[in-house]
Order: sequence, then structure tokens, then C-alpha cells
Amino acid sequence: MLIVDNDPLTLDFLRVSFAAAGYEVITAQDGPNALRVAMRERPDLIILNGVLPATDRLEVVREVRRNTLVSRVPIMILSSRDVTEDIVAALDAGADDFITKPFEPSELMARINAQLRRSCQERSLNPLTGLPGNIMIEAEFKRIVASKKPFAVIYADIDNFKSINDAYGFLQGDEGIKLLAEILLDALHRFGNPDDFVGHVGGDDFVVCTTPDKADGICQHIIRRFSTQVPFLYHPLDRACGFIAGVNRQGQEVRHTVATISLAVITNERRAIESHWEIGEIAAELKRAGKQIPHSIYIKDLRGAGESLETPPAERPDFSSLPPAALVTDDSVLRLVTPTILKRHGFTVRLCDSIAEAVNLAPAVLIVDTETRTDEKKVALAWIRAGRPTILLGSLLDEVLRDAPLGKAVARLNKPVNLTECAQHLTNLYGLLLAKAKSAHFNVAAVSGEE
Repeated sequence: MLIVDNDPLTLDFLRVSFAAAGYEVITAQDGPNALRVAMRERPDLIILNGVLPATDRLEVVREVRRNTLVSRVPIMILSSRDVTEDIVAALDAGADDFITKPFEPSELMARINAQLRRSCQERSLNPLTGLPGNIMIEAEFKRIVASKKPFAVIYADIDNFKSINDAYGFLQGDEGIKLLAEILLDALHRFGNPDDFVGHVGGDDFVVCTTPDKADGICQHIIRRFSTQVPFLYHPLDRACGFIAGVNRQGQEVRHTVATISLAVITNERRAIESHWEIGEIAAELKRAGKQIPHSIYIKDLRGAGESLETPPAERPDFSSLPPAALVTDDSVLRLVTPTILKRHGFTVRLCDSIAEAVNLAPAVLIVDTETRTDEKKVALAWIRAGRPTILLGSLLDEVLRDAPLGKAVARLNKPVNLTECAQHLTNLYGLLLAKAKSAHFNVAAVSGEE
């Protein structure tokens, strides 16, 4: 803190007192020196003691508020004059607090700590979105790592964002950043936990801290709203074309598609994360993988302890002899992300427009979104009653299936869909099919006398 006082004895007393309380103290004896010291040292707090003339105090306050380097530093005034006009003049000039002597030392320390705490928070807040910045993000990362509880960190990054700035200017780009901030807050409100955290790293980069069970719902909502609303950042003609026409550095015409969003999900479900630095390293790798996909996507870290830093292989040779799965849904986000995400788990998923179309493909597993395919309940029921592996998303088939024996071949998932759980259900159902196929082969071999 910087203490300004033109009485050397009082100044020395305050310096010793605050230093004994654990503060690093610098001093100045008059207004002009105060501003020079403040610009050089960049203090966290300025205290103007009442020995200075009132006009000098007010001029110091005004000079500090006009200076870009130190304008955000909180200023406290200690005064022996309990005059309303002095208090009003000080606060109008830009002072943050006015304390009348004599005062209780404990009250002074409490006010100082409050000003420092507020100043630290304000410095960390992003001025565009008002969200916590890097200081508070790092503190939150350290907290969740130290807690040893399950967590999920979602890094959000807009793809093709630079083309918006280049075509329409940074003010329109700022609108895109504020839009994403609002979408993230809405996603946490709808699908997150009460104490989840959202921070603004800078530019179009954001982070969300939540728990693993909430991550899929949050990510799906972010993609759904972003895909719906981001086109309105574009000029109507560009929006109709689906791209912005531009010129690269070689003078060649290029087309920048409408911005998409990549979400990298880091969790400690499969391996321990011991440092907040690891979160950033894993996120950087996942974001690189996400940006190779030409549409909005979220990618979750699937590695266990000691596994390679490379993207996990998608091949599942144990299931390669079986047909792919089929997904029937009208949900645009599920149609967009499900095949990509489940491919990373080793499964091929075909998109179908109807249950009848999917059944005709004879898939290994039928995945049906019951909330969007209520008109084909009988087809779905016939498939299930035949004992065919099925995953039901949502619960709108409950009445039809009430008396149907579902058995081990049917799994259910609520919406929003946790696609990690969906992959586990696929693993189990494919395992049942393989076991059944091996059993049939064994029985045939036994009848024919083969070993």
C-alpha cells in the first residue's frame, strides 16, 4: 500500500503499524510525489492521511483517477474532520472510502481488507463480459484439483471467429463474445450445479468448471444455442450464403464458413490430475483435435493413467465383425455430435430419419430418441419385443413399453444424453451380441462333432 502524509512522524508511525500487520508499505509526503510513486510502484491501495490539506487530497484523488496506469487503485482517506461536505467532495472526486478519526484499528483493518479484496476481484473480472478472469480461473483450478473430488472443466473456443472481426469490425466480434458468455451462463443455470464456475480467459476463450455428470448436458445446450444464434451476427446476405467472402494474404479469394464452437472437456474420472497446469495442457490438445472437425463439437478426454498423450484410437477390433449402430432422432445437436463422439469410443453410428429406415439396415444396436420419434412407437416396440439390442433416449415410450419385457437387451438414458454412458451401454450390448454369436458357434460345432 502507498501511504501519503506530509508529517514525517505520523508517516513513520503508519508505515511501521501497517508493516507489522503484514502489508508491504511505500510512502510519499506530498501530492506530486504520490502520483510519481504510484505510477512507478503500482500499489494495491492508496491511503491519504488527513494531515494533507483537503484540496491537496482531492487533487491527488483526481490525478490518480485520470492516470491510466493507476486509475483502478482503491483510495482511502483518513480525516479528523467529520464534515459532510468533505466526505461528499472526496467521494465525488473518486475516493473509495472515507474514515473519520479517531477510529478503531480493527475497523480500519477490516475496511482495508475489504477494499483489497474488491480490488483484486475487479482486476480479475473481464471488462467485456464481467466474468472472472485469469487470476480467479487459476484459483478455481487449484481449488478443484486440491479437493480430489470428481470435476469436469470445459474449455470453449469459437472457430472462425477472426473472420467476424475482419469482416464486420471488433465491435461485432465483441457481440459474439458477449453472446457466448450469456450462453454459458444459461447452460449452467439450466443443467449445471448451483456452485459451478464460469470464467473468461480472454478473447473468445472461456472455461466452465462443473462435475462430470453435468458436462454432456451443458455442452449440448451450448452447441444448440450457439448454432441457433450465432448466424444472426452475420449480415443477412452472408447468412443466406452460409459464408463470408474474403481475400487471403496471397490475394486469393477465400470463403469463411459461419462460426462454430469447439468444447474440450477435461475430467479426473479415469486418471488423477495433480496440478492445475495439467488442465491447460490437456485442454490444448483436445482443442486441437476439436478444430479438425468441421462442425460444432465437444470432445472429452478418454485417457486413463499412463496412456499416451495422443488422441485415443477409435478402432474397436473386438466389435469389427458386427454391424454399426443406428441412431434415430430429430434433435439437431444429437445428430451433429453423437456419431463423432461415439466414434472416439470405437463405434460407428449411422444416422436414420425413421425407425423403419433404421430397422431395415439391421443394425447391431438401435438408438432411439423417444422424445422426437413418438409416431413410430409400434415399430420400436416390435424391435424390442424381438429381443434386439436397443438404447432408448428420453422417456416418452414408457406407456407403450409398460407391459413389454425389456430384458438385458434394452438400456435407457435420460436427456440430455450422457454420451459417455451411452458408449458404455453400447459396449455392454455389443458384448452380449458377441457372447451370443460365440455361443451359437459353439453349439453348431458341438452338434457337428468339431472341436
